[in-house]
Amino acid sequence: MVIFCSHDNLYSHSFVLIASQIIVCSFLNFTPQVTIVVLKILRNKNFEEQISTWIYRIFSAMSTFSFFVSLHLTFLLAVNRLIATSFPKFNSFFKSMKFYFLLISLWLSGFGRLH
Repeated sequence: MVIFCSHDNLYSHSFVLIASQIIVCSFLNFTPQVTIVVLKILRNKNFEEQISTWIYRIFSAMSTFSFFVSLHLTFLLAVNRLIATSFPKFNSFFKSMKFYFLLISLWLSGFGRLH
């Protein structure tokens, strides 16, 4: 329980924001697998191989993107909890606008990894 506690409240705003971003990444990571399975189930004889290859390429890129962003966000969550418990005076970074720019840059770095 100590890991999730900040000095003021049980769940700080930055913790909830980072955790929600990780949940979004997890759903993005799960979506390509479900979509490919559903398309395979619904596939009929008129389904062309070219369209199938196109779909695989799109969803494999999306899966890679969400995996890297979830790794970055998990590291950010670990840093957030370390600072909240060990160095409370530096916790103001996670309450400022710089934190939102950091989140945006993490998402953009994930987009930059798309090939």
